[in-house]
Amino acid sequence: MEREVILSDGRRLAATEKNGAGDTLVVLVHGWCCRRSDWHAYLESAPETVSFLAPDLPGHGDSASTPGTWTVAGMARDLAAMVNARRPARVVLVGHSMGGAVALEAAALLESVAA
Repeated sequence: MEREVILSDGRRLAATEKNGAGDTLVVLVHGWCCRRSDWHAYLESAPETVSFLAPDLPGHGDSASTPGTWTVAGMARDLAAMVNARRPARVVLVGHSMGGAVALEAAALLESVAA
């Protein structure tokens, strides 16, 4: 399902969601100059036992015109905000290329929130 994620500061990011059973959210983070549609083939056959979120990071895809900080740290803050807004019991962050760095930074932010 295509949707917009509205961050606490009002900025909007495009995202694809697939809601499944269970309390785990898998967040698929694309790489530099990529977009969430890179994950669509996987999402079409993804297991129904977890939920998925694939956002277009700021400056990418349908979120290209989103203002903000287009650094790994800035994108990680936005990613952490998206996850925190959903309040999942468990989160798995999956990153491709630059998305891996964004996922690692976001994981550190999410861990500090949970502690």
